Amino acid sequence: MQLGVIAMVFSSIALAAHNILIKSLLETYSTAEVLLYRNLFSIVALFVILMFVQRQSMMIWTHPRAVHLRSLLSVVSWVLGIIAIKLLPLSMAVTIYATCPLLAAILAMLLKDERRSSLRLVTILIGFGGFVLIALEGLDGSLLGIGAALGSSLAQAVGIILVRRSGETSNTNVFTFNTLAMLILFSGSYVAATDAASVPTGGIIVFFALVGLSYLATVWFGTVSYRIAPVSYVAGLQNLPVVWLAMFDFFALNLQPTWSFFVGAGLLVASSAYLVASGNTSETNNRTLKRN
Repeated sequence: MQLGVIAMVFSSIALAAHNILIKSLLETYSTAEVLLYRNLFSIVALFVILMFVQRQSMMIWTHPRAVHLRSLLSVVSWVLGIIAIKLLPLSMAVTIYATCPLLAAILAMLLKDERRSSLRLVTILIGFGGFVLIALEGLDGSLLGIGAALGSSLAQAVGIILVRRSGETSNTNVFTFNTLAMLILFSGSYVAATDAASVPTGGIIVFFALVGLSYLATVWFGTVSYRIAPVSYVAGLQNLPVVWLAMFDFFALNLQPTWSFFVGAGLLVASSAYLVASGNTSETNNRTLKRN
């Protein structure tokens, strides 16, 4: 269990580092260029892993449509997420993304995949109350950024529901490889069509390599954490990037969040963590009952 907690902390640090590096690169490169170069470095490293560690997972054409559709939704989520990072303070963009479990819970209830309960409904309302506090603080900034962050969260939530409804469990490496390949195709096509490519050189190449590796570290450590530790112990820790990036905004950028941001972030993160933990505990109990 302790190793699972440590793995999730490392995953959160890797994600925070990824977002900080992305934010700095977006000052010079377009969103499409950042996605293209980051994913090129990521997919080369992942390709090596898949070839020498899990050769069978390279046969992505053998996997069901739900896996590929989820990868496509992840592409939408990443594109909108990068736009949000570009337009909003890092802590705000990541905090708004924490609405994903709330949106997934609402969709699951509407589709009758989960039973409605008063406690979960109240938790969802509390979470969205936190989101409203954060969004109100950002009204004098970028509404497009807020919309992009919320859209990114929604796309990921739809992907989660899709996988649950299909009953398919996809290998994390396959899903990641699919997503990276689609992102490269999308961003590469856009860059080529607009003739907007700025080829990175020197130290910038190192920056993009670090971004690519930090993305893979985020996925890998997060997956390991959920495999070796109870969900209830690590679910709340997946929102640690909110803490790291709030500290970065404060100390590095001298951005001072208001009380409404702290209260909103606390409500949103706590409610999201509860929904993730309680939802997975419920699924585990249901499986145990079926086996017995």
